[in-house]
Amino acid sequence: MRFNPPLMTGGAATSEGVTLSASFDCSGGTPAPMPPPSSGSYVPKGTVSRPGANNCAKWFADYPGPFHLVHFNAAPLDGGVAWAPAGIDGSNVNFQSVEIQTGPAGRLIITLPAPLPAVGHVIGSYASKANLTLRTSTSFTAAQGACNGTGLSKLTVVASNPGGSSQGTF
Repeated sequence: MRFNPPLMTGGAATSEGVTLSASFDCSGGTPAPMPPPSSGSYVPKGTVSRPGANNCAKWFADYPGPFHLVHFNAAPLDGGVAWAPAGIDGSNVNFQSVEIQTGPAGRLIITLPAPLPAVGHVIGSYASKANLTLRTSTSFTAAQGACNGTGLSKLTVVASNPGGSSQGTF
């Protein structure tokens, strides 16, 4: 997940661009007459517009929270999903909100959309609802340190970490 401009302690930007790049393995789905997917990639972009849009304090907090709900109010986090094997029609998935929590293990957890049970929207090959719970390799302490320094420009999503595994549905 990339942030432009970087998230900063006391950031004063009025607009924050967010890009998520994800490749994933999957199972299930029945977009007859197409085969079920084995993998996919998703690269959505979105924009948050508000005073202090890049202020770290408006994006995440230390465990146990409370955690901040961030709305993609200027443009939803929106992008296409390319599926494999070849021949599966693409999908488009968008999310209106995100919450970045600090889990008990200190790692950041990205929830799209938030708060649950909100759902993202899917147009294309699969179901009309989507959700993601993504684990990061970044701890709250490391993120805060970057915010206090040159800025936090990215969070790295991983398949799993001490707080659990990344997962979702499209």
